[in-house]
Amino acid sequence: MSEPPPRSPWADPAYAPPAQARPPAYGAPQQYGPPHGPPQYGAPYGIPPAPPEVPGLGSPGRRLVARLIDMAISVTAAVTGAAVLAATTADADGEIPPPAIVGMFVIILGGIWGYEAVQLAVWGRTLGKRVMKLRVAPKSDIDAPLSGGRGLGRAAAYPLLFTVIGALPLIGLVNTLNVLWHLWDRPLRQCLHDKVAGTVVVDARVRP
Repeated sequence: MSEPPPRSPWADPAYAPPAQARPPAYGAPQQYGPPHGPPQYGAPYGIPPAPPEVPGLGSPGRRLVARLIDMAISVTAAVTGAAVLAATTADADGEIPPPAIVGMFVIILGGIWGYEAVQLAVWGRTLGKRVMKLRVAPKSDIDAPLSGGRGLGRAAAYPLLFTVIGALPLIGLVNTLNVLWHLWDRPLRQCLHDKVAGTVVVDARVRP
């Protein structure tokens, strides 16, 4: 006696064929790239986004005003001292002896550096920063006070970067780059002299 033929699965009403992947309809958007999706706008694929800014830092506008106040005071005092030395050492023909010229150079550099150095070393802020409610702090602990040695080093970065390299205090490519650097620097908004000294400028109202 012969066996009955096998029953077709299609005869079973509970049977359903496996789902088949269908191509997207014509004109429908298609997904490409890795399964996690495209990168966010402004973050190139494979490059992590910039870290968020540390809260409590000094704003660019207030830092600029503080710097203008400090430069006006320090440059005026230094140039006045150099002019007094020149007037008191010039001969009858108005010639200034070479030692006096060297002394004028020392007065200008020392005055600008000393104005910044003494105040940072003692108080951690200059007169301009005090007016604008800012202070300088170490990068390693922005809530800690600035040490005297770090304050002297931060002030020394100005003549090191600008005067010795050949840029005048208020003009020149190096000085301009230094002033603008904190606009795009993240996460600590450091200028070049801050990077040299390992410091940051914080809002004294938020981080006293």
